[in-house]
Amino acid sequence: MSTPQTLGNYRLLHQLGRGTSGVVFAAQQADLPRPVALKVLDLRGTDVEVRHARFEREARLLAELAHPHVVRVLDAGVAEGVPWLAMELVEGGSLAAALASLRAQPQPQPPRTAADLWRVVPGVESAAVQRDSTASYQSAILRLFVALADALAFAHAAGVVHRDVKPANILLHRDGRALLADFGLARVEHDGGASEATPRGTPAYMAPEQARGERGDARSDQFALAATLFEALTLTPPFLAANAVALALRVQTEDAPDVRRFAPTLSADLAAVLRRALARDPQARYASLGALRADLVAVLEDRATAARPPGPLRRLWSWTVRRPWRAAAALCAMAAAAALFGYDRLHRHRLEHERSRATAALQRRDRLALGVRLARAEAEAQELRGITVAEADAIERWLEQTVAPLRAGLVELERELATLRQLALPYREADRDADRTRIGCDAPMRQAAGELALREQQHGDAALAPSAREQAGARLAALRQAHRELEERLAADRSWRFAADEDQFLHDQLHDLALRLQAFCGQPSAPTERLRARCALTRRNHQRTVIAGAARWAEVARDLAADARFAGVTVVPRADLLPLRRDPQSSLWEFVHLPSGQADGDVPDMQQDGRYALRPESGAVLVLLPGGTFTMGAQKERPDAANFDPEAKGNEAPVRTIELAPFYCGKHELTEPQLQRLAGSAERVRDPRQDRTSTKPLEPATWVSYARALPVLREVGVRLLTEAQWEYACRAGESGPFSFGARSAAGGFANIADEAWRRAGARGQIEAGIDDGFGWLAPIGSLRPNAFGLHDMYGNAVEMVDDLFGDYRRPARAADARSSSRLGYEHVIFRGGNFAQTLTAARSGSRILYESVDFMAADVGLRIALPLVP
Repeated sequence: MSTPQTLGNYRLLHQLGRGTSGVVFAAQQADLPRPVALKVLDLRGTDVEVRHARFEREARLLAELAHPHVVRVLDAGVAEGVPWLAMELVEGGSLAAALASLRAQPQPQPPRTAADLWRVVPGVESAAVQRDSTASYQSAILRLFVALADALAFAHAAGVVHRDVKPANILLHRDGRALLADFGLARVEHDGGASEATPRGTPAYMAPEQARGERGDARSDQFALAATLFEALTLTPPFLAANAVALALRVQTEDAPDVRRFAPTLSADLAAVLRRALARDPQARYASLGALRADLVAVLEDRATAARPPGPLRRLWSWTVRRPWRAAAALCAMAAAAALFGYDRLHRHRLEHERSRATAALQRRDRLALGVRLARAEAEAQELRGITVAEADAIERWLEQTVAPLRAGLVELERELATLRQLALPYREADRDADRTRIGCDAPMRQAAGELALREQQHGDAALAPSAREQAGARLAALRQAHRELEERLAADRSWRFAADEDQFLHDQLHDLALRLQAFCGQPSAPTERLRARCALTRRNHQRTVIAGAARWAEVARDLAADARFAGVTVVPRADLLPLRRDPQSSLWEFVHLPSGQADGDVPDMQQDGRYALRPESGAVLVLLPGGTFTMGAQKERPDAANFDPEAKGNEAPVRTIELAPFYCGKHELTEPQLQRLAGSAERVRDPRQDRTSTKPLEPATWVSYARALPVLREVGVRLLTEAQWEYACRAGESGPFSFGARSAAGGFANIADEAWRRAGARGQIEAGIDDGFGWLAPIGSLRPNAFGLHDMYGNAVEMVDDLFGDYRRPARAADARSSSRLGYEHVIFRGGNFAQTLTAARSGSRILYESVDFMAADVGLRIALPLVP
């Protein structure tokens, strides 16, 4: 759906963002005129009725919540069947954008002054900056959150719970105010209900009870506001994890860290306020937002808070302020006594105390710096590939300059941990049992211990036959090894308890940082070691193909220069490809992808019939396709027009002309061994609960999801075909539903649901009269290729493509024609059908959509592609 230029009385200018119920545009009201933020309900998707009700509820709630720190509703209505909501336009942007700008600075850390905050807020008035020019950043943030707490308290008094407080929903006005926005997930207290099927909110700021599926109440908003304040003060959320599921689990099972771990200059009072507001148990939090607001004001005014009642020293100070003359007399008397009886001792004690504080501050600074450097290195590693020699040179410099100091820091960290653990409490049997259960090795260890006793008895039983004793001895050795591995796992991840809270906190932080360092650069499977190995492979392959294979690359260049299909195309020798041959049938050059093959066995042999003798060790064979113009899509209205297909569906139209640059396309679907070599391990491309691997190594790799496969492939310089590239490769110059012509000829080209599938015991609709000879997955290259020399473009495993679903009515990106139109939700596209589907699903123009990027199945595979230039 394209964006309209006008909607009712409003002219849409540009998109500002996307909320829980719709899209927000900057707009101009025609009749006043005035700028507004126009929120428009997105009518696409399957849950439109739910979002419509949520949209109407948000409009009603905002209209009732007239507060200076809640975004004002100006108007609402329906135009052209689309509900809309006009709100005041807050031109400064969101708190999330401001924090992102602060994090993007060369040395990301909380700024010192409030003026530094307002400088990253677009369009802010100079008065706001001047007003806070001398204020600290902490006090400016606290003033903003005092106002937000007041706004939430006002909403709670009206019976409204926001349920999605986060930086993105806090807008910073150009006059220095903070406003609460997006009540799309809000609910009214008297709505009732105890739980929801899906937790509502954002995992990083969601209260534990919301993460468990409970509806949440005012105390849930308090938790979210405190989590947002934590991030605003430190630039780091209180909880971080690899994905939303792990994040929700951490919120439910772990306490929030001390804010002073990330910002040591913050006061103990503020840390206590955040600790109380972020308590996992709702009953342990403040009774209301008003109480939280009162404590934030107390922190601003340097008064005692309810979260941290005044101790003896603070009470003494208060007494001193009220009775200054008596306090002065008492102080003189105390000073005289101290001078007579303990000046020298007190002086030495102070010196030692200051020395300890300085040492601890230096150590804390070094540990924080190590964590910051690690986070920066983790982000940098995501952008490194090592596919060319130049990239390998850059990575090796990065390993030396960035990773080597992290390794040294890990050694120091482990030494400090070893010293600290000498203060730990004894490791009790109860601790050991709890660790066994937590790690998940309790049942295996008990089972192994029981079988060990039995096998030891059998091994020593003279009455048993020698062969039986030998078998018992072999099993005994295996059990002992398994038991040792479980003990090592338990020892590596055992818990440590300390008498002092400070020691416990320090140990836990050091331990977590050490684990992150180990995972990043301290073990053979670490990302840094994969990069190191990839650089070595690139150098070896560069010598093999670019240097030693220069004559073959020159032959490729001469052939392409004489081929009109490649007019103006310059081929670039590359380390990851080795030219194989020019196919006699398609007259297109074919190459082997060396990183996907096994060393010393990656080049497939040639059979007498001209076909490749593929082996599990072989690398993927790629065909250099010429590119050019082709007609994409299918239509069933005009038999005399291009791409006529009687079975065409609506999402396959309109038929359009696409221009593609030349590209390397997989001749076959990617096999299981090839995918393993590219990924490095099955865990990187498969759900750990899915341990299925192909028992036949020449079958297509399956059980791979779009979300897991794309990052891994891009890391090694490989991509999937875009949807346009896939259809171009499938059609191979033909415009009908099938490149092989008549439907009856499919048996020689496509492994589909046919007579062979029925003989294998399957049930369902089949293509009667067609027999491809395979009931399930066929080994790659088993059936005949199309005119480009590509196998299994129809049937076998359905193939995912690189881009998500897009509307054919929108223009495509140049060169690879990647879709430029996403409809606000992510639909993965599969092409070509599979062994369990009829030819209808396998047509050249057929598009199979699935809503989840995590979807995986036994009939979903992939085919790789490379650009012309690495």
